[in-house]
Amino acid sequence: MSATKKATEQETQKKFIEKIVDSLPHGLYVIDRNFTIVAWNTQRETGEFGIPKEEVLGKNVFKVFNLQVSSLLKVEFDRVFETGKPLPPMRCESWRSGKKKVYLISKIPMSLEQGETTHVITLGQDITREESVQKELEAKAKLAAVGLLASGVAHEINNPLSLVSTCAEALYYRVKEALRGEDLELSVFKEYLETIGNEVDRCRKITTGLLDFSTPRQSESSQMDMHKALREVLYLLRYHERFRRIRVKFVPAPGFPPFQGNSDQLKQVLIGLILNAMDSMEETEHPLLEITTDIETVRDVDCLVVRFKDNGCGIPSELMDRLFDPFFTTKDAGKGVGLGLSICWGIVRSHGGTIDVNSTPEEGSVFKILLPLQSSTDLYDAEEYMTHVTAR
Repeated sequence: MSATKKATEQETQKKFIEKIVDSLPHGLYVIDRNFTIVAWNTQRETGEFGIPKEEVLGKNVFKVFNLQVSSLLKVEFDRVFETGKPLPPMRCESWRSGKKKVYLISKIPMSLEQGETTHVITLGQDITREESVQKELEAKAKLAAVGLLASGVAHEINNPLSLVSTCAEALYYRVKEALRGEDLELSVFKEYLETIGNEVDRCRKITTGLLDFSTPRQSESSQMDMHKALREVLYLLRYHERFRRIRVKFVPAPGFPPFQGNSDQLKQVLIGLILNAMDSMEETEHPLLEITTDIETVRDVDCLVVRFKDNGCGIPSELMDRLFDPFFTTKDAGKGVGLGLSICWGIVRSHGGTIDVNSTPEEGSVFKILLPLQSSTDLYDAEEYMTHVTAR
């Protein structure tokens, strides 16, 4: 092969690769070990804050991204160069346009030849719309759960209200007797009023629990007590008629640390997994749900663990891969739209965690939530996660 033909083929191959990079739907740029930008695709040139390629190629990345904290950005690049491993995708928010935009930023190692990492690829995916859809699905799933809980506790609320009505009627007739000059025992009044007060308080706690769960809140992270959240959820669920037939064994781990997370969202996960267990034990003669907490180390990261073990119908192996797919359900029509587990997975994922499932048909299932205690840690392997996202 002549040198001219070889050079032509190399140039054609180079243009072909550039076309592939420019056709990607996400912004991409590449730096070398001197932190010099050597590649900048079309997506990085377009949009409100796009920069023409000729203005950035050959320039120092920290001068181009001068609004970001250079020291933090350098730490990220250095880590990829040193380890040769991609960083977990990081969620970033931007208000530069006056509107909130959300991006998923990934940093991936690249080697021109076998050996050390020579370049770092940064991939930016605009997930603003996807995150908005996720929140809408969370709201729909929460409404479905609230509806299910409300129908279950309506009967429980009616019982104390009936007793309140009976006591009020008895007091009315006692007062009439007193007005006619008949003997009046004040102790009876005390007993009736105490009963009314107790039953009203009972109704208040039930309705307050429902309102706390159903009221929209800000998606803010704060320090929370997972054991307290579990007890609040179990208190609310114990008034559900179907749930009361289940024996619940709650074994909290001693010295359990607080967790930095969104309490409202994580309560939704707890309720979702408990209701899922309840449904799986619909035909079980002696339904038992065991809830335990623990601390486990996953990939050298300490994780808070909440485990739900039921003795229900179990999950066939052929359905395991679709368990967290949106709108996938094995329930009969009218009993669910398949959003519950998908939403649970999404919420736990947004906290850097994951959900493990082990199940044996006809014996039961174990759903295990793992949440990293280090807020910046992601339990998902970056390559595995990106493959998962692309496949979806």
